[in-house]
Amino acid sequence: MGLKKFVNHLRWTLLVLLVLAPLVGCGEEPATEEESAMQEPAPEEPTIEAQTKAAAAANSSLSYVALGDSLATGYGATEGYVYRYADLLSVDTGTTIDVRNLGVNGLTSERLRTEIEDNNAVRNAIRQAEIVTINIGANDLLRARWSYRTGGCGGADNQDCLRQTVSNFQANWDAVLTDVAGLRSPDAAIIRTTDFYNPSVDTDRATGSWPDAGANDFEVFKRYLEQVNSHIAESSDAYGIPHARVYEAFNGPNGDEDPSTKGYMSPDVIHPNDSGHAAIARELRGLAYEPLY
Repeated sequence: MGLKKFVNHLRWTLLVLLVLAPLVGCGEEPATEEESAMQEPAPEEPTIEAQTKAAAAANSSLSYVALGDSLATGYGATEGYVYRYADLLSVDTGTTIDVRNLGVNGLTSERLRTEIEDNNAVRNAIRQAEIVTINIGANDLLRARWSYRTGGCGGADNQDCLRQTVSNFQANWDAVLTDVAGLRSPDAAIIRTTDFYNPSVDTDRATGSWPDAGANDFEVFKRYLEQVNSHIAESSDAYGIPHARVYEAFNGPNGDEDPSTKGYMSPDVIHPNDSGHAAIARELRGLAYEPLY
């Protein structure tokens, strides 16, 4: 082969190689599904909380069910904490709040438990709610307090009815929380509880209804009230339900401040006035709005 022919042959060989080079590997078999999955992991399934927040963002209104006694009804005030809390929530989230207030004046923990267990209308309301608040127990202790003050509580120290009231409340409260959480998961709704205040600090501090107690009425009642409030806090925490510290807001960090001196009480000195209900609504607002916002 002459030099000129050899050079031309070499040029054609190099040209062919350049053309074919990008095609190398095109005949490889496609990756299996397992290999593809290893290369690009599948997106994770959204959590319940993420799905709940997405649903809340899509809603133009939220259903709010309030459970409780005369605090829930707003007795003694122009507007109770339930509607004040709904207004705050609406302002903070930009969402319309549809309130269904199931509060009943004079309601006890036992009666609330029965309503939730046996009343299908109440159960359905809870099941469909995006917001639920619960306050109960004040009437339980107020009745026991009256028995103690009139000498009819029972026992050598005249405190049997107070002990029994705390025990009964704890059982009823646990049943209420179990039912509510079973009907509407705390992971899918704004569920909040409140403890409750002592309306009679100054009155009870000046009274010793049972001389053998070695303590004034305030010191006696404080022990049982704090047992109830501690149980509310502990059991709410166990269910992942935030609780508003109304007792501290009304009675101070040591429980020895009279809420009347703060301007929180209505003329009957039992129920909150508008300022008192506004304070309860602020405590609820301070818990934020998880899991919806």
